[in-house]
Amino acid sequence: MMTAMKWFYGFLKKYRLRMFFGMVLVTILAAAALASPYISKIIVDTVIKGGKTEYLIPLVGILVAGQAAGAAGAEADREADKLILEKVEWCLF
Repeated sequence: MMTAMKWFYGFLKKYRLRMFFGMVLVTILAAAALASPYISKIIVDTVIKGGKTEYLIPLVGILVAGQAAGAAGAEADREADKLILEKVEWCLF
């Protein structure tokens, strides 16, 4: 008798490449999530306290781009979760 975990690993074999890219994207999104507070710190220290206003627009652009990438990655993650849940529910019920 096949256990649920063995079946799940067998199911994932054909999606191995997608899983790899998913893990890479999750790592990138985690780094982007850590970059946002750091860039905010640079804005406060350099632009607000230091008075170097020429850095404001590029830094805000980086923040906006990071947020857009995070939103796109989160949507892709929700779609993947939905697909896996549908497959697992189909096999269990």
